[in-house]
Amino acid sequence: MSLTAQQQTILDHVTSTTGLTMVDAKAGSGKTFLLTEIAKALRPKSALYLCYNKTIAVEAATKFPKDIKCCTTHSLAYKPIISEHKLTLGTFNYKSITERIDYSLKEEILSTFKEFCLSPYISISEFCQAKEYSDFTCKLVTKYFTQMADGIIDCNYDFYLKYFHISLATGSITYPNFDLIMLDEGGDLNAVTIEIFRLLPATRKVMAGDVHQNIYTFNHTINGFEVLKDSGTIFPMTISFR
Repeated sequence: MSLTAQQQTILDHVTSTTGLTMVDAKAGSGKTFLLTEIAKALRPKSALYLCYNKTIAVEAATKFPKDIKCCTTHSLAYKPIISEHKLTLGTFNYKSITERIDYSLKEEILSTFKEFCLSPYISISEFCQAKEYSDFTCKLVTKYFTQMADGIIDCNYDFYLKYFHISLATGSITYPNFDLIMLDEGGDLNAVTIEIFRLLPATRKVMAGDVHQNIYTFNHTINGFEVLKDSGTIFPMTISFR
């Protein structure tokens, strides 16, 4: 399979420049093929391919060169957070909240906790102030987030991704500079994933996806292309092979 003119233009840009390149790829336009060609052309010594869906990550690992680590953002965060801190992964639901409060208020605590974890904020107090949540809600979200961090109660998936984000932002977790980081599903990301992508150091970054795709709305997803539009160059891939 040969590159289309659009794909060749993108490949030439990525290999000749540094920084962020964004690829708005129509469904069936050969997005994964392009990313593998970029990896082959650059032959990076250290590289990441990141996505949200585990199935996509597993499939990508069969297509990319073996020196490209293909994983979800959660699996990237698992070892430095869950393993290193010896935390236990479990659930966080209304039964986890021990205060004698109405069920509706417990639901508010749970939804606020999730919203914070998937947000770009690293401070719960700043998040609550910006969203105008009550001091009581902020206090309980802080309480249970801290208990998870201290290993007092089980943590959940939203927590450890946010803890990874905070650790990157504060310098508690550091990485040597990657040659290349590729982020998939760019039109369907949550804010915390975008911030992790921003914070991971790399000479070149490529974000690819469909600007019109948004299938993970349950996970507070936003359009990564809109968020990062002033941070890099956007290229279209409009020719579908389906």
